[in-house]
Amino acid sequence: MRSPVRAFACTGFAAATGIAPAAAAQEPSLARHPIVAAVAASRCQEAVDLLNAGVKANDAQALLLGGRMLDGGFCVKEDPEGAALFFARATELGSRDAGYDYAAKIGMGRGARQDYEMAGVACRKAGADPERAVNDYTLGYACTVRGLAAKIAREQLPRDAVLPGAGGTVPVEFNAASAKTSVTPGPQFAMRVEASTGSNLRRQRNDVRWTVEEAWRLATQRVPRPDRALLADAPLRMQIDFEFTNPEVENRNVSVDFVQSLQPTGMMFSPTGPRP
Repeated sequence: MRSPVRAFACTGFAAATGIAPAAAAQEPSLARHPIVAAVAASRCQEAVDLLNAGVKANDAQALLLGGRMLDGGFCVKEDPEGAALFFARATELGSRDAGYDYAAKIGMGRGARQDYEMAGVACRKAGADPERAVNDYTLGYACTVRGLAAKIAREQLPRDAVLPGAGGTVPVEFNAASAKTSVTPGPQFAMRVEASTGSNLRRQRNDVRWTVEEAWRLATQRVPRPDRALLADAPLRMQIDFEFTNPEVENRNVSVDFVQSLQPTGMMFSPTGPRP
C-alpha cells in the first residue's frame, strides 16, 4: 500500500471582482493541533481519543479535522459521505473552513443532495462573496471545484514542497464560465528540479504550480457538469492553504474503524467501531 502525503488544506476567498478581503480571514492554524500531530506520527488511537474528546466538547476544529480524516482516509477508512456530517456540525459550531468544505460536499452530492445553488448559499454563509459579485450557482460551482482540487493536490504534493517553517498558501484565480485558471504559489514553496529519469513526472510532482493546475483541471472534469448558461463570467480569487504532516505513515483506510454518523447525544470512537 502506498503511503499518501499527509496534508490538510484550508480554503478561502480573497478580494477580486467583489470578493471581500474579510472572506479570506483565516482561522487558527491547524498545523500544531494535537490531532494533526497524532495522525502525522501514525498514532491513530491517540488521534481517535483526541477526536472523541473534541466531539464531546463540541470542538469545531476537532470536528473539522475529523471530517478531513474521513474525507482523505487519514488514520481511518475513507468515507466522503460521513465527512459531510462532520463538516456540517463544525459549520454549525462556527467553523468557516468547515463551511467551505461542506459547500463542496453539497456541490458534489456527497452526504447531501447535489445542488450548486445551495452549495453557493453554504459557501456564502462561510464568508465568500459578501458583495454578491456572482450568483449562488456560480459560487457553488467554484467552491466545489476548489474543494475537490484541494483534495487532489494535497494527496500529490510531497512533504518538502513547502520550505521549513513557512505556511503554504496558493492563490488561485478561477473564472467559472471560461474555466480560465491562474495559479501563483508564493516563494515559500520549493521548486526543485530533480535529476532526469527519462520522465518529467518527478519534477512535476515537486512543482506546486503544476500540481495545483493539474488538480484544478482534473476537478473541473470530475465535478457534476454545471449548466453553463448559469455561470457568471467573472473571476473569483480563491486560496488553498496547505499544512503538511509527516507522510511516512501507512495508515490509509486500515488503522481505525470510524463512526459514520453523529448522533444528537454524541458518539465515541474506538478501534472496533463506535460505541455509546
